[in-house]
Amino acid sequence: MISSDRSAVLHLPGVVVILILGALLYAATLDDPFVFDDLVNIRDNHAVRMTRLDHRQVLDAAFGGPSANRPVAYISFALNHYFAGYEVTGYHLVNVLIHLANCVLVYVLALAVFTRSSSTSRHDSAALRQSAELRQSAALRQSAARGPALFAALFFTVHPLQTQAVSYVVQRMTSLAVMFYLLAMLLWITGRSTGGSRRWRLWSAGGLCWVAALGCKEIAVTLPLAVLLCEWFLFADARRARVVQRCGYVAATAALLAVPVVLFMNDRVIDFSIRDFTMGQRVVTQFRVVVFYAGLLLYPHPDRLNLLHGIVTSHSVVEPLVTAAAMGLIWGVVVLSVTLSRTHRLVWFCIFWVLIHLLLESSFLRLEMIFEHRLYLPMVGVAMLAANVMFRLLPPSRRSWAVSLGILLTALLSAGTLSRNDSWRDPVAMWSDVLAKNPRSHRGEFNLGVAMKDDGRLDDAIGRFRLAAQIRPDYAEAHHNLGNALRTQGRLDEAIDCFRRVVRLKPGDA
Repeated sequence: MISSDRSAVLHLPGVVVILILGALLYAATLDDPFVFDDLVNIRDNHAVRMTRLDHRQVLDAAFGGPSANRPVAYISFALNHYFAGYEVTGYHLVNVLIHLANCVLVYVLALAVFTRSSSTSRHDSAALRQSAELRQSAALRQSAARGPALFAALFFTVHPLQTQAVSYVVQRMTSLAVMFYLLAMLLWITGRSTGGSRRWRLWSAGGLCWVAALGCKEIAVTLPLAVLLCEWFLFADARRARVVQRCGYVAATAALLAVPVVLFMNDRVIDFSIRDFTMGQRVVTQFRVVVFYAGLLLYPHPDRLNLLHGIVTSHSVVEPLVTAAAMGLIWGVVVLSVTLSRTHRLVWFCIFWVLIHLLLESSFLRLEMIFEHRLYLPMVGVAMLAANVMFRLLPPSRRSWAVSLGILLTALLSAGTLSRNDSWRDPVAMWSDVLAKNPRSHRGEFNLGVAMKDDGRLDDAIGRFRLAAQIRPDYAEAHHNLGNALRTQGRLDEAIDCFRRVVRLKPGDA
């Protein structure tokens, strides 16, 4: 961690580079319109239309929206509305600032991780670890870690996969949760490295940050596991580690995890009646999804990125057969990581960071199969792993080569991000892009119809609503919007037929 005023000055140029580059990449997104779930969560959500800063309207904003489990995120949307109504620039500006804050936090976390990983062998005695000689070398270790930490933060900043969590307004739920999450992690690490009352003040502040992260999105439930991972990696003395002590850590982690799980787990998150797949099918399909995520992380060309990816559901471990291959590959990575935990601890740490932070959304919960913004927090581990490999593969005498490679990768990823951000500027173009990559998406057809209707192209919109209803005949929203469009054109008999279908599909929906 940044330990003194003098060392903070040394880190300032790197932080400035991160902030400037991130700002340049996302400056063009400030005027992008609301799209997809922005509409139901922000534009059409009466609860966020805050006009006074009083407790009633704040509480209504927090708990009166579509998801009462994310009050902190909804309050942030309400504050945007309070200051500027539905002017999209303010919403996007807050998203970009949150992302920039996260990029700096990733730099600080990577600095702590890389500094610790370059310290003495984990087999050294505790007395030797605390010797004056090693304390004097701490500054040198942190200096050596600055380069890898900077490039880890840069990779996190510029990777094209991050665009969905930044340019897509409603996914502030993800980026804001990650901001509080990383703050909680760093407060825990700082407190772990100190003592007395200061430690407990830092840990208390970290606990509050965790609560705030949980109030943005449920992904923060994994924080105790991440803390346990850091405890093993950053602070465990492997030679003298006691089984009882580590069992205590596991028990404490389980107890902490139980609290938010009890709060968030209900029938809604495991009720698959509204899905076209079962819980078991989702679980086995997620092995293929995770492998697909890995492919996007390694080769994030804009032509491969999509708001709505299409993936065939796995009906069993061998249907399709690639499901078994994906399961074998993932378990192989887990076994390899455990094997490397003694000789390549940083590689092990990064891989387990990724797996822990995919655990919730790639599990048995009733979520959509796949979304790119779910990689925002796992990207921290990916970025650190890439920077570590880049610097460790080359000897210290060739560090300039590693820096050159890092600059080249940063430039290539930045170009991909700029290209991908162009897709968010126009709803018709964006949904056309979705369908070009996923032509059987009923939601893509539906939302392209909505965008065309808003653009005054009613005939084109009617065609898209019809296609959405053909792809998924039980899609009530498509029949409803088709009926409204036909009614607008005066085709009342056809409109009535559509509305009758809607009533049959959703008789209890007013």
